[in-house]
Amino acid sequence: MLEKYFIFLIAIFHCPSFVHANLLEDYANDLNAGEWVDLPSDQSLLELPMSYALHFWADSGTWDPVNKRIIWMGGPGSCCGNPPTYQLMIYELETDTWTIAATPYALSGHGYDGNAYDPLTENFYFSFYGQEVVKKWNDGKWSELPPVPYSMSSNIASLEWFPEANNGKGALMHFGCFGKSSWFDGTAWHDVSKTEMGIHHTFAQYNPVHKIVWFRGSDNRHFVIDPTFRITELKSAPPVDLNYPNGYGDKGGWKTVDPISGKYLYFSGLDNSIWEFYVLLDSWNKTALAKPIFHSGSSGFTVPIPEYGVNFVLNHYWTNRGAQLYKHRVVGHKTN
Repeated sequence: MLEKYFIFLIAIFHCPSFVHANLLEDYANDLNAGEWVDLPSDQSLLELPMSYALHFWADSGTWDPVNKRIIWMGGPGSCCGNPPTYQLMIYELETDTWTIAATPYALSGHGYDGNAYDPLTENFYFSFYGQEVVKKWNDGKWSELPPVPYSMSSNIASLEWFPEANNGKGALMHFGCFGKSSWFDGTAWHDVSKTEMGIHHTFAQYNPVHKIVWFRGSDNRHFVIDPTFRITELKSAPPVDLNYPNGYGDKGGWKTVDPISGKYLYFSGLDNSIWEFYVLLDSWNKTALAKPIFHSGSSGFTVPIPEYGVNFVLNHYWTNRGAQLYKHRVVGHKTN
């Protein structure tokens, strides 16, 4: 009898149906469409030594599906850091633990949309304000890519990993300034096109449903690029201001994607409204939904997580820190 009991226990611990999901997955599974949830207060997050300005002017972080972790890098700016050292933040889902580490870089600027992650090589990339050289981090070691083939003086780039590009091998995309953009094949950069990009800030967001990247040009113009590096300008006039990242007074907003339906989302910093952008139809819709107010003046970043069908949102205002999940659509919803 006792032997059968031990066999039963072994079966429980080895059967996949009994494997406990991580905290984020547990909460994601309980969300319905259009719902937000605050993740439980995390002591490891509350104890991180962070400047109050660390997440100013930030757009998006990155998702590491291999190791189940969220990675983000940014800086407090020369205005608010002494020294303005860039910090690397990591949230490990399996242990529900946040860590932060100073990088070797103390420069002006913030995080903007300069984060990208390649799950094939497990390389994390970051682009600094006003620099042509992209930094690479892997297994605790920093290195540099060759300079992009254009000047980035006093301007900001957006990075994005594009899995289907480069004949399915994947490509690191760099959307620069003055109409310059390029992709990296692991050895060299290749010029893509010359669109009228913004001269200070841009953004780019990969779409895991439609296999394209949406990015911003100048004067609120916006474009998509497909896996063959063909760029198409979108004709719709955005009803929101795409020129600024979150944390830019009342002008900015987070740009992200619903990983289930493929609709792009805009979380407004002006009135906390949520807009949908139907990229295949090139049309906008202001939903009746709203982003909960974490704290007036809070900043942070978003991360779409396809495996769980949600967007992860980090909020930070001085010593007030917290994380939220948002599910826009449920599995089975028609994509656009």
